[in-house]
Amino acid sequence: VQAFIALQKGGEWYQRAHGNADQISALKQANRYFDQVIERAPDYPLAYELRADLYIHLLLNDATGQSLDGIGAEQIAAAPGQIAANLQAAADRARTPQERNGTDLDLAYLTSNWRGMPARIDRYVEESGCSSSIWIPNIAVPFGFAARLIGRFNELRNCDPLRSTAWVNEARALLWSGDPDGALAITRQGMEAAPGDWLAMQLVNALIARGEFETAEHEISIIFQDRFNMLTWRMLAAAARGDRDAAANRFEEYRADPGAGPFTTIAFHAWTGDIEQANRLAAQMDAHPFAGPSLSTVILWCACGAPWDLEATPNFARMIETAGFDWPPPSPIRFPLKDW
Repeated sequence: VQAFIALQKGGEWYQRAHGNADQISALKQANRYFDQVIERAPDYPLAYELRADLYIHLLLNDATGQSLDGIGAEQIAAAPGQIAANLQAAADRARTPQERNGTDLDLAYLTSNWRGMPARIDRYVEESGCSSSIWIPNIAVPFGFAARLIGRFNELRNCDPLRSTAWVNEARALLWSGDPDGALAITRQGMEAAPGDWLAMQLVNALIARGEFETAEHEISIIFQDRFNMLTWRMLAAAARGDRDAAANRFEEYRADPGAGPFTTIAFHAWTGDIEQANRLAAQMDAHPFAGPSLSTVILWCACGAPWDLEATPNFARMIETAGFDWPPPSPIRFPLKDW
């Protein structure tokens, strides 16, 4: 019972970290509870999988220039080992083949071992039940599997309809498969059951993809709890309207925020058609050991096709070639200022 309660408390902080809370701080708090779960129930695999997320986001933030207040170089250096150890512990304790496959997929993605990734994704799509891969959206949705994932994500959302990220994944798959109407319907349902900033982002994306810019601007002004997220989606909305001046003005406001960094800046330059700046920032990110997960995450959040020229990121290009993925990715939202 104590382990179950600790799991629920850790899960609450984990969801906050993927919503409107400070991500690193929330994940640290979540891990305090996951440590309690492991102490009392050391063979429970999900606790290890969720505990790895803190170290994953430390590397993502380091690679993408996001805030790392209070995090030292030693913690960054130790993060890859922590990720591998926790995910391997989860895989070793998997209770079903589905659990093992989901964790193996996450481990392969996060260690940039992308050879055979389409087969891993195919196996995941064909499975059923409530076991899942946490990182499947970042590798599968941008590279042509979105339509096939809709049914799987719907099943997972029904497993836990109070988990906001489950609604996010289903809405995102619908949008990337070319169904903004379906994405809008799911996000509106989800905002009633499990609201959060990440789900609000999918709501705004769906409205913009449908060309409902005034409604999108209204939603941006009222639904985001986090100011940084609000600033980011105001930039996106202006760029999707083709209003270069408004987008530039909103970019300056965004850059004044303490959370501003290259992660969203690459997307902004792509949204507004500045290929040179997008290539420059992507090349910097490509030099980081965590380039694969970082750059694929930029593609997912940009929702703009290819945010940069693939030639600017040779390390990432080799990962794409190894996996056999097509380039460029689809663009679920049209950005008229982007001409590539």
